[in-house]
Amino acid sequence: FRPYVTRQAAIGGGIERTIASARRSELFSGMTPLWREFLAGHYAAYRFPEYGLFMALCYAQREALSDVVACPLVFQGLEKDRHAQDIALYCMELEGAVEGFSDARCKDLWIRSPVWQPARMFIEQLLACRDWGEINFAINLIYEPLIAALFNTEFVLRFAPRHGDAITSAVTEGAESDREIRRNAAAEFVRFLLAQDPDNRSVMETWIAKWAPQARVAMNALAPLFESVEVRVQSFVTAHDRVFLDWRHLLAESGLNTSRGEPA
Repeated sequence: FRPYVTRQAAIGGGIERTIASARRSELFSGMTPLWREFLAGHYAAYRFPEYGLFMALCYAQREALSDVVACPLVFQGLEKDRHAQDIALYCMELEGAVEGFSDARCKDLWIRSPVWQPARMFIEQLLACRDWGEINFAINLIYEPLIAALFNTEFVLRFAPRHGDAITSAVTEGAESDREIRRNAAAEFVRFLLAQDPDNRSVMETWIAKWAPQARVAMNALAPLFESVEVRVQSFVTAHDRVFLDWRHLLAESGLNTSRGEPA
């Protein structure tokens, strides 16, 4: 556990140092108006899907029974909880540093905005799922490489620097490094299951057919974000296609066929 705790402490320390430096240098004032609005609204709302994934992982780790499987799920759940808290604390920092900044409407966006309703449905169905293996698969090989990658990697990380924001990327990158580790672990889990019993392929490809179409709907719902800020760093179509191609490669390298989860 010590390497894990050390790594998480390093991520938290890096975020704290970045925010402290930005406070000293008054970097918060350089953010563009529409980007500040995005941070107060949709970015602040992202704490809710992260917490929802934390809750789903709590159930999965309890049902997995084997410590070898359950412990990584516990760690990932803690990472999701930490990232939700990172976003909340960062917004509190912004409230003190940026005049008029308030994330008061972010919960309403999560509950009612068309941008988030497909993602919310995805997570609510995860919370109702009772197969720990399916939950693990749907989070790490569907939700994370599709929905989360589109929002965090292709929008937040690419757009923030072009809008005078040198701070948000540090918060987001902590979650990105977590995602890479869990994605690789889930892909190895798939390869293990296929080696153990080739019939497991049909089960997992059924999961792809169930969850991937929902993820695509959630991805398309994020499209307005790419037009909502001052600088069009890249189009939604470009970002979507890059994420979808990376996802196909990920599953193909794991030994799975993504065709059942793609448009007809």
